[in-house]
Amino acid sequence: MRVPHVSKRHGFAAPGGVAYDADGQRAANGTISAWSCNPSANGFATTNDYVLGPGGEQVTEMAVSGSTITWLHTNVWAAGRLIATYDQTGKGLHFYQDDPLGTRRSQSDPSGAQELTCSSLPFGDARQKHGAIAPPRTLGGPL
Repeated sequence: MRVPHVSKRHGFAAPGGVAYDADGQRAANGTISAWSCNPSANGFATTNDYVLGPGGEQVTEMAVSGSTITWLHTNVWAAGRLIATYDQTGKGLHFYQDDPLGTRRSQSDPSGAQELTCSSLPFGDARQKHGAIAPPRTLGGPL
């Protein structure tokens, strides 16, 4: 269990925690009821579980509510790079096009129509996203 943090959920600040597996990879996010790093003492309740790939990359994210687990999305990785995500949105599958340095430049649907474009100055400064669809989520949050 990592030191608790405060995240903004549903318009108010809620205390949260992150659980890690034996290899130090993030395995779950959750809420806590007391400020402690001991999960048996802080009331840790899982809100998101992750299926990780062999390199620690997030392959699948699932929402947890009590005993109900809901699939949210699955990422497709190739050569250490995120190339696509399949999710619950109307189009389901999204492909990502990065520049040679790995900076996201566009996102498209299965027909090739652009859903999102990204522009930035060198080294990613002043990054801007253009489009109505949300970028993919990985363990660190949206890209």
